[in-house]
Formats: sequence, C-alpha cells, structure tokens
Amino acid sequence: MSRKLPNAPAGLSPEARRIWGRLHDEYDLTDTAAAQIIEAGLRAFDTMRAGEAAIAAGGIVTTDRYGTAKAHPAVDITRQARAQWLAALRLLGLHEESQS
Repeated sequence: MSRKLPNAPAGLSPEARRIWGRLHDEYDLTDTAAAQIIEAGLRAFDTMRAGEAAIAAGGIVTTDRYGTAKAHPAVDITRQARAQWLAALRLLGLHEESQS
C-alpha cells in the first residue's frame, strides 16, 4: 500500500523538490518538526547550490576595488549553507542510517 507524500513547500528548486520527495518516500517523516527541519535544510541546500553556481561563474577568487585578491563572497555563503543542510540531516538522524 503506497502512502501519499506531502507536497514540497513552495519556492524550492526542482532539485530540492526531488530530494523532498525521496526523503519522504524513504523515511517516515510525518511529524511537523521533521517537515520544518527538512524544509529549512532544503532551503539551505538551494542556497548552497546558488553559491556553487556563483563560484563556478565568477571563480573562487575575486579582486576588490583596489585590485587585491580575496575569496569570492559566495565561498563563505556556500560553506555555511552546506553546514546547515548537513545539520538538518543530522537532526533527523538520516546520516546514521546511510553509514551502516
């Protein structure tokens, strides 16, 4: 018997919507807290992907108005968003199941 998966929150990218569906298909994530954690994590996932795209387009290093090389601002944004995404998976205990 197949269960109806909850709709993905509005505003998520197609990739994040696919992950939402796969997570709900593979795990019993029916409580409100889990849905909130997944949504926050997937919004961070989308931010991470946007940062990766910005780095791919502009390079990992940029120059300021004085010509000094510095890390592209998206490097830090991407790092923080990745940490948030992985933290959401840890909060749900999903990282433990994938390691066994």
